[in-house]
Amino acid sequence: MIAEKTDIKQSFLAQLQPTANMPQALVKEAMESIDQLNFPVNKEEYWKYTRPTKILNSVFVAGEQHLSIDIEPLKIPGLDAWRVVMVNGVFRPDLSELQNLPAGINIIDLKEASNHPQVNQYLGKLADNQHIFTAVNTAYSTGGIAIIADEKIEVEKPIHIIHVQATEDALAQPRLLVIAGKSSSIKVIASFKSTVTTRTFTNVVTEMVVNQNARLEYNKIQFENEESLQLSTEQVYQERDSYFSINTITLNGSWVRNNLNIVVDGENCETRLFGIYPLTGHQHVDNHTLVDHRKPHCESHELYKGILDGSSNGVFNGKVFVRLDAQKTNAFQQNNNIILSETAQVNTKPELEIYADDVKCSHGCTTGQFDDEAVFYLRSRGIGEKNARNLLVYAFAQEVFENISIAPLKKQVKQLMADRFDWEH
Repeated sequence: MIAEKTDIKQSFLAQLQPTANMPQALVKEAMESIDQLNFPVNKEEYWKYTRPTKILNSVFVAGEQHLSIDIEPLKIPGLDAWRVVMVNGVFRPDLSELQNLPAGINIIDLKEASNHPQVNQYLGKLADNQHIFTAVNTAYSTGGIAIIADEKIEVEKPIHIIHVQATEDALAQPRLLVIAGKSSSIKVIASFKSTVTTRTFTNVVTEMVVNQNARLEYNKIQFENEESLQLSTEQVYQERDSYFSINTITLNGSWVRNNLNIVVDGENCETRLFGIYPLTGHQHVDNHTLVDHRKPHCESHELYKGILDGSSNGVFNGKVFVRLDAQKTNAFQQNNNIILSETAQVNTKPELEIYADDVKCSHGCTTGQFDDEAVFYLRSRGIGEKNARNLLVYAFAQEVFENISIAPLKKQVKQLMADRFDWEH
């Protein structure tokens, strides 16, 4: 078995090229970690319901770096934003729209950021190389950017990062660093799209720092092709009096694993995690979250909702960790799922681990089918059965939609959901 693991590992790594996009000290550290680690198997609790077999048994190629791409269809209609384009995991300034950035907003190619003090302070310091896919991203990154908001910079106009897989069988490993300076306020959208229909793999790592009294809203829209594979890791660090919100919208993809880890390391922080995953066919989506409360007087609110049809499979494993010093913590965690077919399934495990004694914490999950009485009520008022069920699904999803503060983005997400379920909205 050990020899088999080694063979799989070496075969996968042989497809990759060491990166020139990350500081070489980080690359060396990641390589040392990779030497000591193996890829996960489902006997490990952290990977119990999600096998990376599809990734490890696939053959990938390096994506072409200079493809001509039509960005217009990848934009969000009506959205006024600064745009960063990553093609096959490579930053493309020629396709990006970064004119007239305000003073205090900096978007930097990681290849050119080796001497930037904040990049050196945080890059590779939050994401843990003890997880092999994170170490692989560090050692073999295809490209990356840093987004830095200086102190007291407040902008409503979002930064839209467009990740596009545009080469058949490509493996992309983008690296992102987002820093919200003290008392700043920024909004970021990361959308993942495909212009090819074959299997691709995106292994993306994002590190985010929310400094004292800062606000950061991060929206992730996963809408690659039906064969795509994606492993997305976000590592977030919050300082005192800060606000962080993330919306994870998984609309398409064959195999998706989201690892979201948030360290709340200051008093009076607010943390909001919302997610929705409407699945069909043989899709598999796994959301793993961890909120680590380390200081008192903080609040976290987490709500993930799944809508599962066909033979799809959803996984949710959320953990709230409240340390001894984190008194007066208020933490809420909920995972709700609707099953639309007899062959769809979901595995859910919300967890609380609490060492403080003066807290208000709750967690729960629900999994069920339609309320037949509600369907009957709508049908008795002249609504057809299909539309009645669609209305109920829409109402179920609405609470997640409402956490998106960017109106054109919210409209597009609703439209994509409507298209998938043939809604009228």
